[in-house]
Amino acid sequence: MDNPEPLRDAGQRDGAYEPRRRRLRVLVVAHSHPKLSNGGAEISAWQLYQRLATHDATEAWFLGCDRQRVLARAGVVFTQPFGAREYLYSPGEFDWFRFANRDVNFPDAFQALLEELLPDVVHFHHYAVLGLEAFAHVKRAVPAARIVLTLHEYLAICNHYGQMVTRPGRALCYEASPLACSRCFSDKDASEWFLRKRYIEHFFGMV
Repeated sequence: MDNPEPLRDAGQRDGAYEPRRRRLRVLVVAHSHPKLSNGGAEISAWQLYQRLATHDATEAWFLGCDRQRVLARAGVVFTQPFGAREYLYSPGEFDWFRFANRDVNFPDAFQALLEELLPDVVHFHHYAVLGLEAFAHVKRAVPAARIVLTLHEYLAICNHYGQMVTRPGRALCYEASPLACSRCFSDKDASEWFLRKRYIEHFFGMV
């Protein structure tokens, strides 16, 4: 990644100062919060956020999700129950087949948050709950920001909890395909699995 542009102190002339680098602004995003659940992805994301928050060269914020407060949201998309630099998203309707966020309030609220924080890097540790479309919202709100995605399992290619194991036989699966997936999940035909793959790949292409 390119280094941030140096900032000049007031009154300094060219060649008369040591450049002071602007602190890299990083938003770390996870599908949950370690104070609410003990999953590996949210713990990994949280530890990264904590390390960045104490580093002299970075400013960091954390965005997690609270799936237990869906019905209690009362129109408030983001809350800050754990600190000024930590945000919690209470999700709305979510499509777990395509990892699509159907919450009509999320796009505007997320883009407003991005425009407020102006991150240089948005590091996602999952795409569930917030939705794959979150990548597009980042591109729209802060076009210059880098999107980083850490994958913690194979959910994008395996609908069986991302484990690459067939059902009901529980045999190891070596390659996902629309036909193979339709055999595991007979309620959806091969064309639906093909469209699912294309939908996911479209947003992964923004990373």
